[in-house]
Amino acid sequence: FLDCGIFGTSYHWYRNRYAISGPLGHDHIVGFKNQDELGQMMGLLTHEAKITDTDIELPPVQHNTVNVKLSAGCAKAYKSLEKEMVAMVSGGAITAANALVKTLRLAQMTGGHCLDDDGKMIEFEQDKARELKQLLEAISEPAVVFCRFTQDLKIVERIVGEISKTRVGMQRPPLVYGELSGKRNDMTANATMPDNVDVMGVQIQSGGVGVDLTRASYGIYFNHPWSRGEYDQSLARIHRPGQKRPVAYYHLVGTNTIDEVVWRALEKKKRIVDAVFEHMEDGRR
Repeated sequence: FLDCGIFGTSYHWYRNRYAISGPLGHDHIVGFKNQDELGQMMGLLTHEAKITDTDIELPPVQHNTVNVKLSAGCAKAYKSLEKEMVAMVSGGAITAANALVKTLRLAQMTGGHCLDDDGKMIEFEQDKARELKQLLEAISEPAVVFCRFTQDLKIVERIVGEISKTRVGMQRPPLVYGELSGKRNDMTANATMPDNVDVMGVQIQSGGVGVDLTRASYGIYFNHPWSRGEYDQSLARIHRPGQKRPVAYYHLVGTNTIDEVVWRALEKKKRIVDAVFEHMEDGRR
């Protein structure tokens, strides 16, 4: 039925050509014949994919939570915005017109930055950046840092630059930063991580299907997406067929912030948005 031009449309011809009938009639099949020919003819319609154990067995993976305590100034502004929908900071005012904007602002603040009402970027203490720097200094292999916001990628690039400066003084080669985002693509033509890149900053929405980051065995989440699908896709960019080494993920989570809610929801495979708004509702009670 796949291609009637190969075997024709006659059942009787097919049976007589490839089957041996028994004494009870034509439908009593006792054996087969012309099997080499049958195999060659079937070969015109089929494709065989050979899968080995190494293709389907992935190396072990480990998830590590890094709790990040916000500095006093950032924590104060965060709590103010969380309760009152407005935070007064030295650069101006940060307000949230509705619950969705509020969650966005809170998520940005855990990374040490936020836009004020005039569109100006307000910088807080770089608590997550400090933890990221310590991790990257301790890792001697290529690493990927997943980020949600464009400003986070700028922070990652700055941290890589700071580490490189200290390395020059120690007569060690500087780290090379690469990026995959809506504004920049330093991947190879085959969508793989370049051999000369040590730290790849990846905007989570850009690191989808087809992107191969298996050159790295370390993944660091500066913050997390609010989509289970996007999160699973980002995980699979490193821990996927072709990866030969154990993979370690580090999750930077702001203590007592919306980060904890999102991370718990991802771990328990719950709907992130529902968990966040439930958390906000509980905070108003």
